[in-house]
Amino acid sequence: MTDKTLAKFIDDLRTPLTSVWSLSEILNDYPNLNGEKRREFLEIIIQETRRMAGIIKGAESPVPSSSETFTQVHTNTV
Repeated sequence: MTDKTLAKFIDDLRTPLTSVWSLSEILNDYPNLNGEKRREFLEIIIQETRRMAGIIKGAESPVPSSSETFTQVHTNTV
């Protein structure tokens, strides 16, 4: 992974991680928060966690080199 790719990966994770962290702290600090707001925050936490899992899964997939991409495209069009 290049430095540029790593920086993009970190940047892509930063927003959902910040959301999860902030909402978790709110839920922890305000245990008497009304039920509707709690459910809303929990839904966002779940969505953002899934988003992070998708980002990580995408990073685990090997990116084909340009020659592999050419071969795949050429084979599929012939």
